[in-house]
Amino acid sequence: MFKFLMVLALSTNMAYATSGQLIDFLFNGRAVEGILKKSGIIGEDSKRVTSYVAKSLDALNVDNKSNFTKADLMAALKKLPADRDSAVVRDEVTKLLNVPEDKLSKEQLVKAVDGLIYLANKYPRAGSFIVSCVGCAGDPLALHGFKYTISELSNTRSQKVLESMLPKDANDLPRYIGNKLKDLKAGNYTSRVAPEDEKSLALFLTLIKEGDKNQKDLASAIMEFSKTNGKADFSGNKLYTVFSSDMSPEAMQGWTEMLVQVSKDAKGGTSKRDAFYSYLEKKAGSNKALQGQLEKLKAKKCFFP
Repeated sequence: MFKFLMVLALSTNMAYATSGQLIDFLFNGRAVEGILKKSGIIGEDSKRVTSYVAKSLDALNVDNKSNFTKADLMAALKKLPADRDSAVVRDEVTKLLNVPEDKLSKEQLVKAVDGLIYLANKYPRAGSFIVSCVGCAGDPLALHGFKYTISELSNTRSQKVLESMLPKDANDLPRYIGNKLKDLKAGNYTSRVAPEDEKSLALFLTLIKEGDKNQKDLASAIMEFSKTNGKADFSGNKLYTVFSSDMSPEAMQGWTEMLVQVSKDAKGGTSKRDAFYSYLEKKAGSNKALQGQLEKLKAKKCFFP
C-alpha cells in the first residue's frame, strides 16, 4: 500500500518540472512544495498539504501500481463509481488538474487538493484513510481556505472496520448505514448526513459492536445522546465524527463520562446542545484559555451544525 508514498518521498531529491499543468507537479514532493510556496503556503503547512496529496494519490491508486502516473490518475478519476455529488467534485478536480501551473490561483489549488482528499475518502483503494473537517481538527490549514484533512487511523479496531468491513463503493454506504441502524433498533437512515461524513458515520455505527471496550462505551453514549423517542437522528449533531481521529483510552473515557452526564441533564427539558455546552462551561470555569477554546468550538459548529 505504501509503495507509492515511498516513491513520492524518494522523488523529493529529484529535479522537477518548472512549467506544465497542475497534474504534472503532484507526483513529486518538492514540486508540490514549489507551487504551494507561490501561494504563500510554506513551512509546516506546506509539508502537511504535501502529505495530504501523497495520501490521496495513494488511496486513488486503485490498481496498486508502483509507478502511478498522471495518466493513471486521470483514468482512476474517470472510473470512480461517483454519485451525483462526487461526480461534480470529480469533474471539477479533473478540470483543475489541467490548469497551467503559471495561471493557477491559490483558490484553484486549494479546491484541487480538497477535491482529491474528498474523493480519496469516498473511494479508497485500501487502508484506513478517513477525512475530518480541517477547522474542527485544529488544522492551521483552515486559514488558507482548506476544508478537509486526511489521516490514517492507527487504532487496530478502527483499521479493521475501515479496511475490511465497510463497503468499498461509497454508493453503498447509505444502505450499509441503514442496515446498521436497523440492527441496532435505532430507526432508519432518513435524515442523511453530508456525503463526506457518511464514512465516519458508518465507522461509528460499526464500532458500537466491533470496537474495543472504550470505543464501544463511547459509541454507545453517542448513540443514546443522538436518540429521540428511541430513534437516532444525526442531523442535529456530528459527535460521531470524533472517531475520525485516534484517541487515547483516557480521552475516550472522558468523552463517555461527559455524554452520559449530558444526556441525563438534557432529560430535564434542556436542549442537548445547551446541555453539552453547559457541561463544558462548568469544566472550563474561570480558565481563560479553556473558555477561549470553547468559544472557538461553538463558532466552528464542529459537533452541532
